This record gives sequence, structure tokens and C-alpha cells, in this order.
Amino acid sequence: MASKFQAMTGLFQYTNKEITSNPYRWMSFLNTAASVYKYSFNEQVMIYAQRPDTIACASLEIWNEKMNRWVNRGATGIALLDDSGTRQRLKYVFDLRDTHLGVNGRTPFIWRMQEHHTEPVLQHLIDTYDLDPDTYLLHNALMEIARNSVLDNMDDYFSDFRTSVKGSF
Repeated sequence: MASKFQAMTGLFQYTNKEITSNPYRWMSFLNTAASVYKYSFNEQVMIYAQRPDTIACASLEIWNEKMNRWVNRGATGIALLDDSGTRQRLKYVFDLRDTHLGVNGRTPFIWRMQEHHTEPVLQHLIDTYDLDPDTYLLHNALMEIARNSVLDNMDDYFSDFRTSVKGSF
């Protein structure tokens, strides 16, 4: 098991370097991360490394007990690094496509942005973030929110950076 953990650690390190090596790889990673947003960054990296087309992930227990879905025979789990206990181990999750419905089984709702969502989402962003009401494109609103967020938090982030890199080049 230790060698499997080491192999998965190597996969994590390799994938981490790959996704940060250029913007297109980073955007590809973000597509996967958006589908598994409840997982930590490290877990998202591991999911992306093994199944970048993942729709939704959960442990065997969650699929079986909470969703009344059953993992298909022969399905390969997605290994996640777990060092939360006293010893390092792997834990496994399965993609929605690796399961099938049981009696009274549930399928998770997977929301996707569609054309008819654009106007209500844009209006909500304008109202919530006090944006210029003349904003008429969703990507402009998102860029403005990101810009404002960075400006609002930049001093705190730089303060943290200065502390964490003290004495380094």
C-alpha cells in the first residue's frame, strides 16, 4: 500500500506542475474542479489527474447509503490522498457514471449554465455586487466582480505573502 500511496503522491506532484504550467491546462483543470467543488484543492487535483471528465464524485458509502445508487461492478475508484489520520492512506471516490440507480435511488442535480440563465444571473450579480446597471454582458460583470474582490483583499494577501516568504529569495 505504501508504494501505491507514493505513486499517487508522485501523480499529484506531476499533475500540480502540469496544470500550473500554462493557462490552457489551468482552465482545463478548472472545468473539472467546478464539477467537484466540494472537494479540497488537493483532492480536485487528484480527481483531475485520474478522471478529468468527472461529472460528480462521492464515496462508495455516500452513493450506496444516501443516494441509493450502486457502484458498477468492475468500476475503478479515483484515489485520493488522505493524510488526516496517524498514517497516510488512500481513499476512493467514484464518478456518477460509475453508478446505477437502486430502488428509490436519486440522481444528483447537476446544474449547467444555459442561455436562458444568462439574464437572471446577470441581474442577480448587478443587484448583489452593486454593479453598473448598464452592464449587459455576463463576462463583463464577472470580470468586474473579480477585479473588485482582488482590490478589496490585495493588502491582506500581500501581508500574508510577506510573512510566509520572509527570508526567502
